[in-house]
Amino acid sequence: CWSLASIKLPESVTYIGSRAFGICNHLKEISFPESLPEFSEGIIECYEKDSFIFTPWYEEYLENNRFVIWNGVVLDGKPVNGVLEIPDTATGIAERAFAFSDKELTSVIIPDGVTVIGEDAFGECRNLETATILDPECDIFMDQYTITANVIRGYKGSTAEKYAETYGYKFEAIDEENAYTSPVENTSKESLSDCMKGDATGDGIV
Repeated sequence: CWSLASIKLPESVTYIGSRAFGICNHLKEISFPESLPEFSEGIIECYEKDSFIFTPWYEEYLENNRFVIWNGVVLDGKPVNGVLEIPDTATGIAERAFAFSDKELTSVIIPDGVTVIGEDAFGECRNLETATILDPECDIFMDQYTITANVIRGYKGSTAEKYAETYGYKFEAIDEENAYTSPVENTSKESLSDCMKGDATGDGIV
């Protein structure tokens, strides 16, 4: 719809389908109703990542924000290099949110407030080395391409461990006091000063 410049969605709206307003190349203003459900009620039934794709509104939002987040759900993010830390305000990651992400994305940290990870959320992230999932009961869509990381990190007995075991990914357990990677006692003959710059644990791995 080439002429559509603004929309105000009524309170009766509970679902926005795939490409519903996609490629409306003059759409700059969108007013969302409060009636759209929170993520816990099922993002896949409420939004699609491409509902507003290729619109001025979407492009401006992504230009001015590191992430496109609606009702706590991460729908999209700018290509990133190195470590990606999902915001603490997020409650879920939508399907294909970071699929085919920038080739330099090497690590992702998903906070304990994220309770759901959708299908192919991190699919085909070819250089993703580690994915750390801090909610032990996070609802991870069970498919081998949901998180294509070489190593899945999480708590023992967590859904992260189950996901890793189910699809043959290496699992690395974290403990309550070491959710991110904090320094540990060095028991090797090397001093910490001899380790690589950025090696937080002194184990030779950055």
